Parts: sequence; C-alpha cells; structure tokens
Amino acid sequence: MPASTIVASGGLYRFFDDSVQTYPRLPVATYSIRFNQMSGHSLRQVAPLAPGDETVYGSHTRRVDRIIRGYKCMNRSVGAILSGDKGMGKSLMLRMLAEKARDQLKLPTILVQESTPGLASLFGRTRRGGRHFR
Repeated sequence: MPASTIVASGGLYRFFDDSVQTYPRLPVATYSIRFNQMSGHSLRQVAPLAPGDETVYGSHTRRVDRIIRGYKCMNRSVGAILSGDKGMGKSLMLRMLAEKARDQLKLPTILVQESTPGLASLFGRTRRGGRHFR
C-alpha cells in the first residue's frame, strides 16, 4: 500500500498509509510501553487491567477508593507504592485501581515494565498539574 500520509516531527519525515490517526490526548485504554534504539518509545494497546472474578479480602476496596479520592483532591501528581509480602494482594489492588481510574477518572494506564533511556522525559505537565503522555 503506497504511503499517503507524511508526518513530520523534529525534522524527520515518516511515511504512513491511510490508517494513520492522531489524537490530542492519549485515548483511555491500557498500554505497554516499548523502546527501540532506532525509533524510540512507543505504546502498544493491551488488554485492560481488571480484577476479574477474584474474591477481595481485607481493605483493598477502601484503599483504592482513598487513592482515587486523593487524586481528585490534588492539583499535582499522586503516587501510590504497593508493598508487602507475596500473596498480600498487591496485583489485585493494582488491577482494581486501574479499572477505577479508567472508569471514573477517564485515565489511561501505562504499564512500565523496565527502565529505558529518556522514559521520564516522555511525561509532561498538564494544566491540572499532573502528568500526561506527550
């Protein structure tokens, strides 16, 4: 298929077919970040994180709600560290949090599974004071 769309960025011109789409904001979905030394960073849409049919024990729901409330109240970035022994439910809580952030806050989830050069510079300030993917 011949290239019908030419995209210029930083003095580099790339050729694409008709399927190219542009977005002012990253669409709400779950993404895995990848890095290639030749082309740089890219995102690939993956299956959404969701808790599934697992039984939730303890205070996970309350903690997730607390993080969501904190995010809504802040005008800056919010971070949460999930720590504990194996089997404590960190992965389940992460999936619960990603689902609520997607459904209630309309935020995408970006899975960062390894450190790559320039990773921190991909994220820029928003008017809200938080971070967004450039």
